Amino acid sequence: MQSQSFKFGLKIKNIDKKNTPKGKIKRMLLRSAEGCEIYHPIDEEFSFPELNPGQEIILWWPNPLTIILKGQAWVGCTVEPENRETTKFITYQFDGNCNKESPYARPNEWGFGIFIRGELEQQQATTNFLIFLLTLLVFLDGVWGLNAIFKQIFKVFGWLFSLIGSLFVGLAG
Repeated sequence: MQSQSFKFGLKIKNIDKKNTPKGKIKRMLLRSAEGCEIYHPIDEEFSFPELNPGQEIILWWPNPLTIILKGQAWVGCTVEPENRETTKFITYQFDGNCNKESPYARPNEWGFGIFIRGELEQQQATTNFLIFLLTLLVFLDGVWGLNAIFKQIFKVFGWLFSLIGSLFVGLAG
């Protein structure tokens, strides 16, 4: 959510059939996808170890981040091998909607689209949920009465705990 600090991490997975050499994550940024030139560069540089096929690690940024962006945003970075003369990483992106991986257009680059809910939208969503909950309680009270509903709920829980207790008594005896 906008204007609230959050912990940021990046999951790296070797989807190749051979080992991935050591590398670094550089030039991390969060950029507005709406054409604005608002972006948050992240100055830290992170190293990752050699990864076996199928192995994955998560790199967590040491300090929480706070951003002012809202709406669609782009997370991007450069992934560089330790030895740039002999190695080139082919980075992949995962499309959650299609459940498939595909190579990213530029080697040694990675990016992913996210959606950041604005602070006012988040407050409105919370208020809407609370209004819905209150309306539901008023409806249930008007139709059946909350006293009767809670008595039934506790009766069901009592029956369930009695059943579980009888199972343990049967096992002990």
